[in-house]
Amino acid sequence: MKFFIHTLVSLVVFLSSFSASSETIAPSVNRAIITTAIADREPVDNYNEQTLPSGTNKVFFFTEVMNQADSNVTHRWFLNGKLEAEVKLNIGSNRWRTRSSKNLDANFHSGSWEVMVVAADGTILTTETFLFEP
Repeated sequence: MKFFIHTLVSLVVFLSSFSASSETIAPSVNRAIITTAIADREPVDNYNEQTLPSGTNKVFFFTEVMNQADSNVTHRWFLNGKLEAEVKLNIGSNRWRTRSSKNLDANFHSGSWEVMVVAADGTILTTETFLFEP
């Protein structure tokens, strides 16, 4: 009986250590918001999949990144399918709010925009879009 209990305890310890070591928490984005301003580290409005208001000359991409402590993500800004900018952002903890921004000029930046959040390993975590039609 003693041998059986010892074997059972060993098996439980082995299985619990196996499941803990094989469990990985995938990086993700909890929130990704196109906004015209940031106040107190939060977006003030949401223009995801919308046209920016006339007179807008700067836009922000607010991102709440999960499970990427001590790593980085990149915001890739595309205008009409062409890469316009890449902004590498350091992530300090497993729940981290960050942002990048783009100055908009009516003569050069009209059209359909897409902003991607890309993890350090190249995985696309999320994408948001907006229109700029001055």
